[in-house]
Amino acid sequence: MFVLPFVAIASLFAIGFVATRPRESTTQVSGQPRDPRAEKVRAFAARRPHLYRVLVCIKRGVQPHEVDIEGALSEAYDAGDLNLMRRLQEMFPQEDQEDETKEEDEASPDVIGKSSLSSPFDGIPDQAWSDFVGKLATEKEDYKGPRHIGKYHHSLSRLEQLGIKAEELASGDKQYEALVTDLKSSKELAGDVIHEHLAHPIKVSGEEHVITLSGIMGLLKAAGPQKARSWLTNEEDRERFPHTTKMFLETNGVF
Repeated sequence: MFVLPFVAIASLFAIGFVATRPRESTTQVSGQPRDPRAEKVRAFAARRPHLYRVLVCIKRGVQPHEVDIEGALSEAYDAGDLNLMRRLQEMFPQEDQEDETKEEDEASPDVIGKSSLSSPFDGIPDQAWSDFVGKLATEKEDYKGPRHIGKYHHSLSRLEQLGIKAEELASGDKQYEALVTDLKSSKELAGDVIHEHLAHPIKVSGEEHVITLSGIMGLLKAAGPQKARSWLTNEEDRERFPHTTKMFLETNGVF
């Protein structure tokens, strides 16, 4: 029998409470406050709608055919609940297209070549920059998720901060321009982080690495300046956020 972690059990319990209790009990009676548990569940549903719908389906024992599993995984990740995210991945495994994607990328002329880019940063050679950008291209060009889009997994909230409209990033060239804009801004904002951590040792998954500029820039792309700082200083974050950790390990040492 599948066992959900405590956070998921608590969520399911709350969801079951709302789903099975009579409608009158969730409405405000004159002179009486609303049920605080119901209020919490409504807030949870508004904040993490995809995850809420998946948990409702699990509670009711039905398959979530019309639910965005990827969105639920993303919301569990954003909440920092690594255990719940792993459980959902076990329950609803997604088809692994990594090898197929790599084969297509190697054969496709549309993928950025290793020597086709000019580095927009002083001190970073063109070849190293091209290799770095290739590691950031983790999705298909037409990828659209609940919080990210494009081949570089651009954060919709980050694009908004940069004043870039998501609908303008239909082409790979535009997505690359947005990547450069994002990294230039993040690198400038994270100058103190770079100064503090560059060339210092760090332990990740039990192994020691020397932090390089490309590793920090990979973190900046994956997590943003504030979360990158937290990841570098807190070992717990390296376990809680596997996507960020993977990006650091992929990009560190390129330059």
